Amino acid sequence: TSRMLVHLLATDYFGVGSSSAWVASVTSISSPHDGTTLSALVDWATCRNAERIVGGLLSLSGTNLGIYDFNLDHWGISLNPGESRVDFFKRATSLLSEGNDLASYDLSPEGAQRLNEMIPEYPDVYYLSISNHETTRIPFTNRQAPSALMTTFLRTFALAMGRYDGIAVEDAESWWLNDGVVNTRSMLGPHTAKIVELEPGQRPEPGVWNHLGTVNGKDHLKIIGHWQGPILTGRWLRGFYEQLADFIQTLGSESPFPGLPKIED
Repeated sequence: TSRMLVHLLATDYFGVGSSSAWVASVTSISSPHDGTTLSALVDWATCRNAERIVGGLLSLSGTNLGIYDFNLDHWGISLNPGESRVDFFKRATSLLSEGNDLASYDLSPEGAQRLNEMIPEYPDVYYLSISNHETTRIPFTNRQAPSALMTTFLRTFALAMGRYDGIAVEDAESWWLNDGVVNTRSMLGPHTAKIVELEPGQRPEPGVWNHLGTVNGKDHLKIIGHWQGPILTGRWLRGFYEQLADFIQTLGSESPFPGLPKIED
């Protein structure tokens, strides 16, 4: 979403005289730049009906049945006067399942590739990425399994992603390390762009993806602040984001360079 916003501003999509100079930096944490194999697994588990299921749920939310309204009128997902609920459901699921304007497509390796080819990196913007994982190598194999401390309901996803060898990706083994939702490989940045592994003391470059490092032992929910232990891991998370904020403040300035944020727990 943030990358697309930079692109829209750079091309003055809104007609207000905007440019990429409006954005100083973009920072991604645990982001599926190249998609996630979890999307392919969900597609397989639903017999390639993921979009129809999502469409059905969203269409129900657009009715007055007392379910949360996602305000999807721009997709025509609202009950027309005199329209039966059965006809509305068929129309809504068809609208969503026949197009690619859904997160379920954008999160797939195929959809992410399409987005990456559409959205360039702009030379005056600093792009930073941080990756993470909470899986460990299974003995005598390179496949990955969730750690004992991973958030419980993510463990099944992590185990399936840690051994995925389907056709959605090439070099499947490089995708096995994951955080229960996103493959660590995908978090580094779009592989259609230049990715730089930033070393201590090295200044980031604008216009390329600067990978700050990988946080070990944090799943997808923990790294973004959900379900933290209030004393130990919660304190770590606060320090992690404070250091990241200090780091971002030095971009494009002559301020003393503080070095990389401390990303190890």
